[in-house]
Amino acid sequence: MTRKHHGRKIEQTIRIKSTPEKVWKAWADPQDIANWFVDRAEGEGKAGQTMRWFFDTFGYVMDIPVVESEPGRIFSVAGDDGPDGMPYLMEITISKDGGDVVMNLVNSGFSDDPKKRETFEGTVSGWKSALATMKF
Repeated sequence: MTRKHHGRKIEQTIRIKSTPEKVWKAWADPQDIANWFVDRAEGEGKAGQTMRWFFDTFGYVMDIPVVESEPGRIFSVAGDDGPDGMPYLMEITISKDGGDVVMNLVNSGFSDDPKKRETFEGTVSGWKSALATMKF
């Protein structure tokens, strides 16, 4: 399924010694995503469902509409109100390359306005840290 990215986007790729199914589950399963990214999560990581991600340390909760979810292959979320008030899309694609799993993240919905650069740069840094934790 093709969706449109809006504004600036972040693209990061990591290689993981795992299986595509485990990498997908790390995003789609509330218990698994709480092991590396959020403090807690609720809901089902299935297309048409909404997950809820809790960042307790920051007193922040996000409702995450799942738009595409196929075990071992893709996990995508999208909404109308991203960090800069514009539509956002986050696509996680998963593939096998030899003995590794390659996971690509594309996260868009960030303003091109230089005054909002801090949000973008903070999210880039956050994804680098989170994905390093996931890989570990």
